[in-house]
Amino acid sequence: MGSGQVRVARIRVTIALAGALTGAVYGGLCATLVAAPRGAVLRVATVSGAALLGVFVAYLSARLVGRRLQGVAAALLVVAGGVLTPLAAPIHWPGLLGPALAGLGAGVLTIVAPLLARELAANSRHQVAGSTGFGLPLGLGTTQLVAVAAVAVELPVERLVWPTIGALALLVGILLATLPESPVWLATHRTMERSYAAMVRLFGTLEASIELDWVLMARDMAAEERRLRWRDLRLPGMKRTVTAGAVLALVREAPLGLAALVLVPAVAGELASPRAATVALLVLGLTATGVGVTTALHRFRGFGFARLIAGLALALVGLSLMTLATHVHDGGALVLVLVATLALAVAQFVLVTPAARGSVEPLVPPWLVRAHTTSTHVLAAAARVICLTAPAALLATRGPATTAMVATLVEIVVLIVLTAALPQALHRTA
Repeated sequence: MGSGQVRVARIRVTIALAGALTGAVYGGLCATLVAAPRGAVLRVATVSGAALLGVFVAYLSARLVGRRLQGVAAALLVVAGGVLTPLAAPIHWPGLLGPALAGLGAGVLTIVAPLLARELAANSRHQVAGSTGFGLPLGLGTTQLVAVAAVAVELPVERLVWPTIGALALLVGILLATLPESPVWLATHRTMERSYAAMVRLFGTLEASIELDWVLMARDMAAEERRLRWRDLRLPGMKRTVTAGAVLALVREAPLGLAALVLVPAVAGELASPRAATVALLVLGLTATGVGVTTALHRFRGFGFARLIAGLALALVGLSLMTLATHVHDGGALVLVLVATLALAVAQFVLVTPAARGSVEPLVPPWLVRAHTTSTHVLAAAARVICLTAPAALLATRGPATTAMVATLVEIVVLIVLTAALPQALHRTA
Protein backbone atom coordinates (compact mmCIF):
# COMPACT_ATOMS: atom_id res chain seq x y z
CA MET A 1 0.00 0.00 0.00
CA GLY A 2 1.43 3.31 -1.07
CA SER A 3 1.54 6.45 0.97
CA GLY A 4 -1.34 7.92 -1.03
CA GLN A 5 -3.51 4.93 -0.13
CA VAL A 6 -2.59 5.34 3.52
CA ARG A 7 -3.69 8.97 3.39
CA VAL A 8 -6.98 8.08 1.72
CA ALA A 9 -7.58 5.33 4.30
CA ARG A 10 -6.97 7.79 7.12
CA ILE A 11 -9.39 10.30 5.60
CA ARG A 12 -11.97 7.57 5.11
CA VAL A 13 -11.71 6.42 8.72
CA THR A 14 -12.01 10.01 9.96
CA ILE A 15 -15.10 10.69 7.84
CA ALA A 16 -16.67 7.38 8.87
CA LEU A 17 -16.12 8.16 12.56
CA ALA A 18 -17.64 11.62 12.05
CA GLY A 19 -20.73 9.96 10.59
CA ALA A 20 -20.71 7.44 13.43
CA LEU A 21 -20.65 10.31 15.92
CA THR A 22 -23.86 11.72 14.42
CA GLY A 23 -25.52 8.32 14.71
CA ALA A 24 -24.23 7.92 18.26
CA VAL A 25 -25.89 11.17 19.36
CA TYR A 26 -29.27 9.86 18.22
CA GLY A 27 -28.41 6.53 19.81
CA GLY A 28 -27.94 8.44 23.05
CA LEU A 29 -31.49 9.73 22.66
CA CYS A 30 -32.65 6.15 22.32
CA ALA A 31 -30.96 5.24 25.61
CA THR A 32 -32.49 8.32 27.26
CA LEU A 33 -35.98 7.28 26.17
CA VAL A 34 -35.47 3.77 27.49
CA ALA A 35 -34.32 5.12 30.85
CA ALA A 36 -37.16 7.68 31.17
CA PRO A 37 -39.71 7.37 28.32
CA ARG A 38 -42.13 9.84 29.92
CA GLY A 39 -39.58 12.46 30.90
CA ALA A 40 -37.27 12.67 27.90
CA VAL A 41 -39.46 14.51 25.39
CA LEU A 42 -37.67 17.81 26.06
CA ARG A 43 -34.30 16.19 25.43
CA VAL A 44 -35.53 14.71 22.15
CA ALA A 45 -36.83 18.09 21.02
CA THR A 46 -33.64 19.81 22.18
CA VAL A 47 -31.25 17.49 20.34
CA SER A 48 -33.21 17.51 17.07
CA GLY A 49 -33.85 21.26 17.24
CA ALA A 50 -30.19 21.99 17.98
CA ALA A 51 -29.18 19.76 15.05
CA LEU A 52 -31.38 21.89 12.78
CA LEU A 53 -29.68 25.00 14.16
CA GLY A 54 -26.31 23.32 13.56
CA VAL A 55 -27.10 23.00 9.84
CA PHE A 56 -27.60 26.77 9.64
CA VAL A 57 -24.48 27.43 11.72
CA ALA A 58 -22.39 25.23 9.41
CA TYR A 59 -23.49 27.11 6.31
CA LEU A 60 -23.30 30.59 7.82
CA SER A 61 -19.79 30.02 9.19
CA ALA A 62 -18.45 28.30 6.06
CA ARG A 63 -16.94 31.51 4.65
CA LEU A 64 -15.34 32.56 7.94
CA VAL A 65 -13.60 29.37 9.09
CA GLY A 66 -12.30 26.32 7.30
CA ARG A 67 -13.90 22.90 7.09
CA ARG A 68 -11.37 21.41 9.50
CA LEU A 69 -11.97 24.05 12.18
CA GLN A 70 -15.73 23.62 11.78
CA GLY A 71 -15.37 19.87 12.27
CA VAL A 72 -13.10 20.18 15.31
CA ALA A 73 -15.42 22.73 16.94
CA ALA A 74 -18.43 20.49 16.29
CA ALA A 75 -16.67 17.50 17.83
CA LEU A 76 -15.77 19.54 20.92
CA LEU A 77 -19.43 20.57 21.27
CA VAL A 78 -20.40 16.89 21.33
CA VAL A 79 -17.64 16.21 23.89
CA ALA A 80 -19.17 18.86 26.16
CA GLY A 81 -22.62 17.41 25.55
CA GLY A 82 -21.45 13.91 26.41
CA VAL A 83 -20.02 15.14 29.71
CA LEU A 84 -22.94 17.36 30.75
CA THR A 85 -25.93 15.24 29.70
CA PRO A 86 -25.72 12.55 32.43
CA LEU A 87 -25.20 15.14 35.18
CA ALA A 88 -28.77 16.53 35.29
CA ALA A 89 -32.26 15.08 35.13
CA PRO A 90 -33.85 15.22 31.64
CA ILE A 91 -36.97 17.01 32.91
CA HIS A 92 -35.13 20.06 34.31
CA TRP A 93 -33.79 22.86 32.13
CA PRO A 94 -30.12 22.46 33.23
CA GLY A 95 -30.36 18.94 31.83
CA LEU A 96 -31.01 20.38 28.37
CA LEU A 97 -27.64 22.13 28.00
CA GLY A 98 -25.73 18.93 27.29
CA PRO A 99 -28.22 17.62 24.68
CA ALA A 100 -28.31 21.07 23.05
CA LEU A 101 -24.52 21.11 22.65
CA ALA A 102 -24.46 17.53 21.37
CA GLY A 103 -27.25 18.20 18.87
CA LEU A 104 -25.59 21.40 17.66
CA GLY A 105 -22.32 19.56 17.04
CA ALA A 106 -24.10 16.70 15.26
CA GLY A 107 -25.89 19.17 12.99
CA VAL A 108 -22.64 20.87 12.00
CA LEU A 109 -20.97 17.52 11.29
CA THR A 110 -23.90 16.52 9.07
CA ILE A 111 -22.78 19.27 6.69
CA VAL A 112 -19.02 19.37 7.22
CA ALA A 113 -18.20 15.65 7.01
CA PRO A 114 -19.49 15.12 3.42
CA LEU A 115 -17.78 18.33 2.28
CA LEU A 116 -14.46 17.19 3.72
CA ALA A 117 -14.91 13.80 2.09
CA ARG A 118 -15.38 15.33 -1.35
CA GLU A 119 -12.65 17.94 -1.02
CA LEU A 120 -9.85 15.92 0.58
CA ALA A 121 -9.91 12.56 -1.14
CA ALA A 122 -8.75 13.39 -4.68
CA ASN A 123 -9.43 10.50 -7.07
CA SER A 124 -11.08 8.46 -4.30
CA ARG A 125 -13.59 11.17 -3.31
CA HIS A 126 -16.66 9.10 -4.29
CA GLN A 127 -15.42 6.16 -2.24
CA VAL A 128 -14.66 8.34 0.78
CA ALA A 129 -17.95 10.26 0.53
CA GLY A 130 -19.81 6.98 1.06
CA SER A 131 -18.09 6.57 4.43
CA THR A 132 -20.60 8.90 6.10
CA GLY A 133 -23.36 6.54 5.00
CA PHE A 134 -22.10 3.46 6.83
CA GLY A 135 -20.80 5.52 9.74
CA LEU A 136 -24.26 6.56 10.94
CA PRO A 137 -25.71 3.05 11.47
CA LEU A 138 -22.39 1.97 12.95
CA GLY A 139 -22.55 4.74 15.54
CA LEU A 140 -26.22 4.15 16.31
CA GLY A 141 -25.69 0.41 16.72
CA THR A 142 -22.58 0.72 18.84
CA THR A 143 -24.37 3.08 21.21
CA GLN A 144 -27.17 0.56 21.69
CA LEU A 145 -24.64 -2.16 22.50
CA VAL A 146 -23.07 0.13 25.10
CA ALA A 147 -26.55 0.63 26.59
CA VAL A 148 -27.01 -3.14 26.80
CA ALA A 149 -23.63 -3.43 28.53
CA ALA A 150 -24.73 -0.78 31.05
CA VAL A 151 -27.87 -2.78 31.83
CA ALA A 152 -25.82 -5.97 32.17
CA VAL A 153 -23.51 -4.44 34.77
CA GLU A 154 -26.42 -2.64 36.49
CA LEU A 155 -25.21 0.89 35.74
CA PRO A 156 -27.54 3.78 34.79
CA VAL A 157 -27.71 3.68 31.00
CA GLU A 158 -27.07 7.39 30.52
CA ARG A 159 -24.03 7.34 32.80
CA LEU A 160 -22.25 4.99 30.40
CA VAL A 161 -23.71 5.88 26.99
CA TRP A 162 -23.16 9.65 26.93
CA PRO A 163 -19.55 9.57 28.21
CA THR A 164 -18.87 6.99 25.49
CA ILE A 165 -20.29 9.43 22.94
CA GLY A 166 -18.05 12.14 24.39
CA ALA A 167 -14.99 9.89 24.07
CA LEU A 168 -15.84 9.15 20.43
CA ALA A 169 -16.26 12.87 19.79
CA LEU A 170 -12.85 13.56 21.31
CA LEU A 171 -11.29 10.97 18.99
CA VAL A 172 -13.04 12.51 15.97
CA GLY A 173 -11.84 15.97 16.97
CA ILE A 174 -8.23 14.79 17.26
CA LEU A 175 -8.37 13.03 13.87
CA LEU A 176 -9.91 16.07 12.19
CA ALA A 177 -7.26 18.32 13.72
CA THR A 178 -4.50 16.21 12.15
CA LEU A 179 -5.93 16.59 8.63
CA PRO A 180 -4.91 19.53 6.44
CA GLU A 181 -7.46 22.18 5.55
CA SER A 182 -9.62 21.62 2.47
CA PRO A 183 -7.68 22.76 -0.64
CA VAL A 184 -10.97 23.84 -2.22
CA TRP A 185 -11.85 26.07 0.73
CA LEU A 186 -8.34 27.56 0.78
CA ALA A 187 -8.49 28.26 -2.95
CA THR A 188 -11.91 29.88 -2.62
CA HIS A 189 -11.42 31.91 0.56
CA ARG A 190 -7.64 32.26 1.00
CA THR A 191 -4.79 31.89 -1.55
CA MET A 192 -3.83 29.33 -4.18
CA GLU A 193 -0.37 29.03 -2.59
CA ARG A 194 -1.87 27.74 0.66
CA SER A 195 -4.24 25.52 -1.29
CA TYR A 196 -1.40 23.95 -3.25
CA ALA A 197 0.62 23.42 -0.06
CA ALA A 198 -2.33 21.53 1.42
CA MET A 199 -2.58 19.40 -1.73
CA VAL A 200 1.12 18.54 -1.56
CA ARG A 201 0.68 17.48 2.06
CA LEU A 202 -2.32 15.36 1.11
CA PHE A 203 -1.30 13.75 -2.16
CA GLY A 204 2.38 14.38 -2.79
CA THR A 205 3.87 16.68 -5.44
CA LEU A 206 2.89 14.64 -8.52
CA GLU A 207 -0.74 14.02 -7.59
CA ALA A 208 -1.07 17.57 -6.29
CA SER A 209 -0.22 18.90 -9.75
CA ILE A 210 -2.96 16.72 -11.22
CA GLU A 211 -5.44 17.62 -8.49
CA LEU A 212 -4.80 21.33 -9.03
CA ASP A 213 -7.02 21.35 -12.12
CA TRP A 214 -9.97 19.93 -10.17
CA VAL A 215 -9.50 22.46 -7.35
CA LEU A 216 -9.42 25.34 -9.84
CA MET A 217 -12.60 24.04 -11.45
CA ALA A 218 -14.27 23.70 -8.04
CA ARG A 219 -13.21 27.26 -7.16
CA ASP A 220 -14.63 28.64 -10.40
CA MET A 221 -17.89 26.75 -9.89
CA ALA A 222 -18.14 28.08 -6.34
CA ALA A 223 -17.76 31.62 -7.68
CA GLU A 224 -20.72 31.05 -10.02
CA GLU A 225 -23.01 29.60 -7.36
CA ARG A 226 -26.04 31.63 -6.31
CA ARG A 227 -29.15 31.32 -4.23
CA LEU A 228 -32.13 29.39 -5.49
CA ARG A 229 -34.77 31.87 -6.69
CA TRP A 230 -38.37 31.38 -7.72
CA ARG A 231 -37.50 32.15 -11.35
CA ASP A 232 -34.98 29.27 -11.32
CA LEU A 233 -37.90 26.88 -10.94
CA ARG A 234 -38.89 27.78 -14.50
CA LEU A 235 -35.73 26.15 -15.84
CA PRO A 236 -36.40 22.89 -17.73
CA GLY A 237 -36.94 20.12 -15.19
CA MET A 238 -35.77 22.26 -12.24
CA LYS A 239 -39.16 22.38 -10.52
CA ARG A 240 -39.51 18.60 -10.73
CA THR A 241 -35.95 18.12 -9.51
CA VAL A 242 -36.44 20.37 -6.47
CA THR A 243 -39.74 18.64 -5.69
CA ALA A 244 -38.09 15.23 -5.98
CA GLY A 245 -35.30 16.30 -3.62
CA ALA A 246 -37.83 17.58 -1.08
CA VAL A 247 -39.88 14.38 -1.25
CA LEU A 248 -36.78 12.22 -0.83
CA ALA A 249 -35.65 14.25 2.18
CA LEU A 250 -39.03 13.75 3.82
CA VAL A 251 -39.18 10.06 2.91
CA ARG A 252 -35.85 9.45 4.65
CA GLU A 253 -37.26 10.83 7.89
CA ALA A 254 -41.02 10.24 8.09
CA PRO A 255 -41.67 8.05 9.91
CA LEU A 256 -39.45 5.04 9.39
CA GLY A 257 -36.13 6.85 9.80
CA LEU A 258 -34.15 7.51 12.92
CA ALA A 259 -37.41 8.39 14.69
CA ALA A 260 -38.72 4.84 14.55
CA LEU A 261 -35.37 3.34 15.48
CA VAL A 262 -34.91 5.72 18.40
CA LEU A 263 -38.39 4.96 19.74
CA VAL A 264 -38.58 1.19 19.23
CA PRO A 265 -36.73 0.10 22.41
CA ALA A 266 -38.78 2.50 24.54
CA VAL A 267 -42.00 1.17 22.99
CA ALA A 268 -40.82 -2.37 23.69
CA GLY A 269 -40.27 -1.50 27.33
CA GLU A 270 -43.74 0.04 27.58
CA LEU A 271 -45.40 -2.94 25.87
CA ALA A 272 -43.73 -5.79 27.68
CA SER A 273 -41.07 -5.17 30.31
CA PRO A 274 -37.68 -3.51 30.89
CA ARG A 275 -36.17 -6.78 29.72
CA ALA A 276 -37.96 -6.35 26.38
CA ALA A 277 -36.41 -2.90 26.01
CA THR A 278 -32.97 -4.35 26.67
CA VAL A 279 -33.46 -7.11 24.10
CA ALA A 280 -34.73 -4.56 21.57
CA LEU A 281 -31.62 -2.46 22.20
CA LEU A 282 -29.49 -5.53 21.57
CA VAL A 283 -31.27 -6.43 18.31
CA LEU A 284 -31.12 -2.84 17.07
CA GLY A 285 -27.47 -2.54 18.06
CA LEU A 286 -26.42 -5.75 16.34
CA THR A 287 -28.48 -5.04 13.22
CA ALA A 288 -27.35 -1.44 12.77
CA THR A 289 -23.71 -2.31 13.48
CA GLY A 290 -23.87 -5.25 11.07
CA VAL A 291 -25.39 -3.09 8.34
CA GLY A 292 -22.72 -0.45 8.90
CA VAL A 293 -19.87 -2.94 8.62
CA THR A 294 -21.44 -4.65 5.58
CA THR A 295 -21.95 -1.32 3.82
CA ALA A 296 -18.33 -0.42 4.49
CA LEU A 297 -17.24 -3.57 2.69
CA HIS A 298 -19.84 -3.55 -0.07
CA ARG A 299 -21.78 -0.55 -1.33
CA PHE A 300 -25.41 -1.45 -1.96
CA ARG A 301 -26.50 -0.61 -5.48
CA GLY A 302 -29.76 -0.88 -7.32
CA PHE A 303 -32.69 0.87 -8.96
CA GLY A 304 -33.48 3.85 -6.72
CA PHE A 305 -37.25 4.08 -7.08
CA ALA A 306 -37.85 0.35 -6.68
CA ARG A 307 -35.65 0.23 -3.58
CA LEU A 308 -37.46 3.20 -2.08
CA ILE A 309 -40.80 1.44 -2.52
CA ALA A 310 -39.39 -1.80 -1.09
CA GLY A 311 -37.93 0.05 1.90
CA LEU A 312 -41.15 1.88 2.67
CA ALA A 313 -43.16 -1.32 2.31
CA LEU A 314 -40.81 -3.16 4.68
CA ALA A 315 -41.04 -0.28 7.16
CA LEU A 316 -44.83 -0.46 6.92
CA VAL A 317 -44.63 -4.15 7.77
CA GLY A 318 -42.44 -3.35 10.78
CA LEU A 319 -44.77 -0.63 12.04
CA SER A 320 -47.79 -2.89 11.51
CA LEU A 321 -46.12 -5.59 13.61
CA MET A 322 -45.45 -2.96 16.28
CA THR A 323 -49.15 -2.04 16.27
CA LEU A 324 -50.12 -5.70 16.46
CA ALA A 325 -47.79 -6.15 19.43
CA THR A 326 -49.89 -3.70 21.43
CA HIS A 327 -52.72 -6.27 21.41
CA VAL A 328 -50.57 -9.29 22.26
CA HIS A 329 -49.25 -10.20 25.69
CA ASP A 330 -46.31 -12.05 27.20
CA GLY A 331 -43.69 -13.50 24.85
CA GLY A 332 -45.67 -12.85 21.67
CA ALA A 333 -45.38 -9.09 22.04
CA LEU A 334 -41.63 -9.33 22.52
CA VAL A 335 -41.19 -11.45 19.39
CA LEU A 336 -43.27 -9.04 17.30
CA VAL A 337 -41.33 -6.04 18.60
CA LEU A 338 -38.00 -7.66 17.79
CA VAL A 339 -39.07 -8.57 14.25
CA ALA A 340 -40.37 -5.02 13.81
CA THR A 341 -37.03 -3.62 15.01
CA LEU A 342 -35.14 -5.74 12.50
CA ALA A 343 -37.48 -4.74 9.66
CA LEU A 344 -37.21 -1.02 10.43
CA ALA A 345 -33.41 -1.09 10.67
CA VAL A 346 -33.01 -2.95 7.37
CA ALA A 347 -35.57 -0.71 5.64
CA GLN A 348 -33.80 2.45 6.75
CA PHE A 349 -30.14 1.59 6.32
CA VAL A 350 -30.15 -0.98 3.50
CA LEU A 351 -32.99 0.20 1.26
CA VAL A 352 -34.25 3.75 1.74
CA THR A 353 -31.16 5.76 2.71
CA PRO A 354 -28.78 4.41 0.01
CA ALA A 355 -31.49 4.71 -2.66
CA ALA A 356 -32.49 8.26 -1.73
CA ARG A 357 -29.01 9.71 -1.24
CA GLY A 358 -27.84 11.74 -4.24
CA SER A 359 -30.64 10.60 -6.55
CA VAL A 360 -31.46 14.01 -8.05
CA GLU A 361 -28.17 15.93 -7.76
CA PRO A 362 -27.06 15.07 -11.34
CA LEU A 363 -30.10 16.97 -12.67
CA VAL A 364 -29.35 20.22 -10.79
CA PRO A 365 -27.54 22.97 -12.76
CA PRO A 366 -23.95 23.46 -11.48
CA TRP A 367 -24.59 27.00 -10.25
CA LEU A 368 -27.51 25.81 -8.08
CA VAL A 369 -25.98 22.65 -6.59
CA ARG A 370 -25.01 24.31 -3.30
CA ALA A 371 -28.40 26.01 -2.93
CA HIS A 372 -30.23 22.77 -3.64
CA THR A 373 -28.05 20.81 -1.21
CA THR A 374 -28.57 23.46 1.47
CA SER A 375 -32.34 23.39 1.11
CA THR A 376 -32.37 19.58 1.21
CA HIS A 377 -30.29 19.43 4.41
CA VAL A 378 -32.45 22.07 6.10
CA LEU A 379 -35.65 20.30 5.09
CA ALA A 380 -34.37 16.92 6.30
CA ALA A 381 -33.27 18.38 9.65
CA ALA A 382 -36.61 20.17 10.09
CA ALA A 383 -38.50 16.97 9.27
CA ARG A 384 -36.40 15.10 11.82
CA VAL A 385 -37.43 17.56 14.55
CA ILE A 386 -41.09 16.77 13.91
CA CYS A 387 -40.60 13.04 13.32
CA LEU A 388 -38.65 12.61 16.55
CA THR A 389 -40.51 14.95 18.88
CA ALA A 390 -44.11 14.15 17.92
CA PRO A 391 -43.85 10.35 18.46
CA ALA A 392 -41.89 10.87 21.69
CA ALA A 393 -44.66 13.16 22.96
CA LEU A 394 -47.29 10.62 21.89
CA LEU A 395 -45.43 7.86 23.70
CA ALA A 396 -45.23 9.95 26.86
CA THR A 397 -48.88 11.05 26.84
CA ARG A 398 -50.88 8.40 24.95
CA GLY A 399 -48.81 5.27 25.29
CA PRO A 400 -47.26 2.79 22.82
CA ALA A 401 -50.51 1.67 21.18
CA THR A 402 -51.43 5.14 19.92
CA THR A 403 -47.83 5.86 18.93
CA ALA A 404 -47.55 2.70 16.82
CA MET A 405 -50.95 3.26 15.21
CA VAL A 406 -50.23 6.87 14.23
CA ALA A 407 -46.79 5.93 12.86
CA THR A 408 -48.38 3.18 10.74
CA LEU A 409 -50.99 5.56 9.32
CA VAL A 410 -48.34 8.16 8.47
CA GLU A 411 -46.25 5.47 6.78
CA ILE A 412 -49.22 4.51 4.60
CA VAL A 413 -49.64 8.16 3.58
CA VAL A 414 -45.91 8.45 2.77
CA LEU A 415 -46.04 5.30 0.64
CA ILE A 416 -49.08 6.60 -1.28
CA VAL A 417 -47.51 10.02 -1.83
CA LEU A 418 -44.23 8.53 -3.00
CA THR A 419 -45.81 6.18 -5.52
CA ALA A 420 -48.27 8.78 -6.80
CA ALA A 421 -46.45 12.11 -6.66
CA LEU A 422 -42.67 11.59 -6.94
CA PRO A 423 -41.62 13.23 -10.22
CA GLN A 424 -40.14 11.24 -13.07
CA ALA A 425 -36.79 12.91 -12.40
CA LEU A 426 -35.89 10.07 -10.07
CA HIS A 427 -36.38 7.51 -12.84
CA ARG A 428 -33.84 9.30 -15.03
CA THR A 429 -31.09 8.87 -12.46
CA ALA A 430 -31.80 5.22 -11.64
